[in-house]
Amino acid sequence: MSITGSLATYTPDPNYDQDDEFTIVGTDGRDEGEPATVSVTVIPEDDPTELNPKRVLETVRVLEGAEPLDIDLGGDNPLFIDVDEGQDPVISAASSDATKVVADVSGSTLTLAFLAPGSVVVTVSAETATGTAQFTVEVEDNLPPVVERLTPGFIQMGEAAVPFQIVARDPEGDALSYVIALQAETNPDAGDPEPEFVLDPVSGLLTAFLDIGTSRIRNFNLTISVSDGVNDVDDPELGLHGTLTTFLLKARRPNAAPGLAVQGVVSAPLGETASFDVVGSDDNATDILTISASSRDRNDTLDAAIRAFNTADETLDGGDFVKTFTFTATPDIAGQEFTIRWAVNDGELGAR
Repeated sequence: MSITGSLATYTPDPNYDQDDEFTIVGTDGRDEGEPATVSVTVIPEDDPTELNPKRVLETVRVLEGAEPLDIDLGGDNPLFIDVDEGQDPVISAASSDATKVVADVSGSTLTLAFLAPGSVVVTVSAETATGTAQFTVEVEDNLPPVVERLTPGFIQMGEAAVPFQIVARDPEGDALSYVIALQAETNPDAGDPEPEFVLDPVSGLLTAFLDIGTSRIRNFNLTISVSDGVNDVDDPELGLHGTLTTFLLKARRPNAAPGLAVQGVVSAPLGETASFDVVGSDDNATDILTISASSRDRNDTLDAAIRAFNTADETLDGGDFVKTFTFTATPDIAGQEFTIRWAVNDGELGAR
């Protein structure tokens, strides 16, 4: 309160918004007049929010796909100061590129979500504030996992196979997950049972089991996805994600070599025809045997007999495959001995 001449000036204290009063007494230098009381009502006024010069937002550096980051803008060293006691500033934030970083404020907590690699500027402001705060967010590219080259795997049908290890590493050391994205069989047979493939999602250990079916050999292509949770293959229709690799798995049916039975020595009188059976047998009832003959001896009559034998079809006699070899003892082979080699094959194994 100050008086200059006949002018009285009243100035309330900072943040004072209550009723007040003062008394004035006039004087002519000798006598004083009656005191006069003046009542004052101080109307509250919202002072502007100020940026705290002691609070600095540092640059944020993270990898793509990192977990959202919370930053406390309040606390003992708030980013904004409101001189009006009991009022909290209303804070908001904006990202220069929301496709890379999303900035959201709830109360005094700023949350950053990292969507894609790049550098953005985040601006933080408050209602009635006299300034804004800015800081940089740098999202670094997260490299995808790398899968070691897989060699084809081999298992035998009807038997438990040793598990196959899918080996992968991540450049940033992210935790990896494994899944069989697709499986396809080359030339499947409707009579074969369904395979059992199990891939451990954490260890990448693949186990496989196939019951014995009609096929001798079955080939499978397994598309395996290895994901670090960040790098995804953009194929929502198939639901594929992560780094993809193909594993070729071959399954063989248990198989023993076929047997072969034939006379050891055959002779025929001159001018007569001799015939004898060559018999192939196999423990696997689904195998189809092929029986053939060959000789290092050269003779037209012998060669013709061998050609006729090899072009003829095998016949079934119970579970055996039978072929009949026929030759005629002509004068050009009279008194001679020939060696014929016999062979039987089931398509995978053979015997002589």
